Amino acid sequence: MKFKCMRIWKSNTRGASLAEYSILLGIISVVAIIYVAQLGTRIKTIFEDVAVEIALEPTPNDPFVVIPGTSEEIPTGTSVTPVIPGGTDEGDMMVAFVTHRSALTDPSGWERVAQEAVPPAGTTQQWLTVLAKRSEQSDGETVEFTQAQPGRLLAHIVTIEGEDSRIAYHATKTGTMGYASTPSYYAMEDNTLVLAGRSAIFSLSGGAPSTVQPPEGWVMSSQVTKPDNRQSVAYRTEPQADVIMPSAPFVDDVGSTPWATVLLQVRRATTPDSDPTDDPLLDPYDIPRDSTGDPSDGGWGGPGGTDVIIRNPDGGGGGGGGGVIVISCPPEGWTWDPQRSGYEIQGVLASHDYVHGDHVDMIGEEGGTSTGFVHVPLNHAVDLYEIYEGRTLVVWGRYLFTRHLEPDTIYPPHPACR
Repeated sequence: MKFKCMRIWKSNTRGASLAEYSILLGIISVVAIIYVAQLGTRIKTIFEDVAVEIALEPTPNDPFVVIPGTSEEIPTGTSVTPVIPGGTDEGDMMVAFVTHRSALTDPSGWERVAQEAVPPAGTTQQWLTVLAKRSEQSDGETVEFTQAQPGRLLAHIVTIEGEDSRIAYHATKTGTMGYASTPSYYAMEDNTLVLAGRSAIFSLSGGAPSTVQPPEGWVMSSQVTKPDNRQSVAYRTEPQADVIMPSAPFVDDVGSTPWATVLLQVRRATTPDSDPTDDPLLDPYDIPRDSTGDPSDGGWGGPGGTDVIIRNPDGGGGGGGGGVIVISCPPEGWTWDPQRSGYEIQGVLASHDYVHGDHVDMIGEEGGTSTGFVHVPLNHAVDLYEIYEGRTLVVWGRYLFTRHLEPDTIYPPHPACR
């Protein structure tokens, strides 16, 4: 009897243990299910957040497709008709680089973007003018560019595919000695397209052609080689945004020659075409400029110098709290002399312009060469002259006027200037 009772007690105890175990397993399962569900929700939320962040990141711009053209040249005349590059479609942007010797008449529908004179001013004055137009169905195969008086005339058209292309920035640069070079520039966004045109004055004996090597990393669109190279157009794509690129030289095989360059930057439109205020060609980029020339406010350099873009992290120099600013550097051939606090200028004479109009105080002439000097600060107006043996606009003269400087218009060069 005693043995039988013990067996019954053990059986009841085992049944209770199994029931408790089952309940425990059930609780664990419920907790696990809840935890997995919460974990799944958290993972889903994390992926959704990541997807949103990825969507908010700017999509890199695709590079622009450039269709190079061919240059048209006449040694003397009043009109030239360059061919529009084959493959230009309606809505594409056409950019024309025109070298001319007298006032240019802009063709209908073309907008003037920039113009720069090739120094020095004189009987062989030459300009480089850049114009642009959105291609229309009614456009023919050529465009006629006309100047007022017969003379050398060259034109080159390059096409940039896409209706969203906009000219965001342009800068010019000139020189009377050395190889032509582009202005420096700040790349605003990924795959910014940069175009540069070069116009030069040089006459080769015997009519032998000259050639130009474009800056490293640039593609030559066209150059004129008959009888000598007076215009070149090149372009490049800057893949990375927020970089400052230094000036780059067009290397010529004939050496020094007066020149002018115009540089353009093209980027994607920031406003839709449906916006009535949206210019179909221009979408300017707001880069603060050094407009005062006051060293205490970040101003440097002198008139007619080179645009240079520099970083401005401390907010000085009119930069408005950082970013980049544009400064003006002295023209090429100006050498800063810190001991004398002024610029030595090769190839010119400095003259004090008196009230009676007599140009005296010519300095620096030595052995048929000339070296002018202007002090900083400039406290009176100064005219600069080249030594010139030949007929000027008025008489057979010795000196050829090149530039007029007003008081307080030139300053020491900025460290970023070359």
